[in-house]
Amino acid sequence: MCDKTNSKEIVTDLLTYLTTAEFSIREEMVLKIAILAEKHSPEPKWYVDVILKLITIAGDFVTDDIWYRVVQIVTNEEELQLYAASTMYEALGNTHVHETCVKVAGYILGEFGHLLEDISGQEQYDALYAQFLTVKPPTQALLLSTFMKLANVHEEITDEVNEIFEKHQISGNTGMQQRAVEYTEMINHDNSELINTIWETRA
Repeated sequence: MCDKTNSKEIVTDLLTYLTTAEFSIREEMVLKIAILAEKHSPEPKWYVDVILKLITIAGDFVTDDIWYRVVQIVTNEEELQLYAASTMYEALGNTHVHETCVKVAGYILGEFGHLLEDISGQEQYDALYAQFLTVKPPTQALLLSTFMKLANVHEEITDEVNEIFEKHQISGNTGMQQRAVEYTEMINHDNSELINTIWETRA
């Protein structure tokens, strides 16, 4: 029986087995591992590590519900936010970055990247943009929102971000085009205080 005293050992064994498991059972295994990690986590940081490991090992089988949940937990646990931001930034530097990892990193850095005192807004933007052209339009749209949030905090990347918005105003993807048009107007708006309020920037 799994509890907080043995959860690390059990989950580690399951993660090891997951690497060679039949494809037909991987999605079910990923879900069970995620549930065990959340329910019996001996510490919050370990849960974040497990989900990132799941994404690395079997990213295609990590459903939206799973990564939404880790984002929700990080959002509600203030002591996790800096760790999650740092961890996701580092994950973007891996040779192969799964699209689900890009989604999580985009959300986490957009919300909590300002907590990374030793990592500039430019560095965060560059790490995310390096993945921008490799992901699908829905993820690109998420990243546009992240870029807007980063530019709202880090003025030094405003021009670069503005160029991306202007470029995608003629995107063939309706969602991308709509966001690009809206964000172009926002990033060039004279009333920065109003924009800060809209994005609920955490200083």
